[in-house]
Amino acid sequence: MIEYTENGFAKACRSHGSRLSIVLRDLGVTAPGSRSYVRRAC
Repeated sequence: MIEYTENGFAKACRSHGSRLSIVLRDLGVTAPGSRSYVRRAC
């Protein structure tokens, strides 16, 4: 499951994080090394 906002990511982690892989990504889905690159998981 991919979320693009901090709020959505936090909510998804709380409600589904124990059963699903949740990833926070930047909206542009940029590559590592890019200034806007974001990737976190719970």
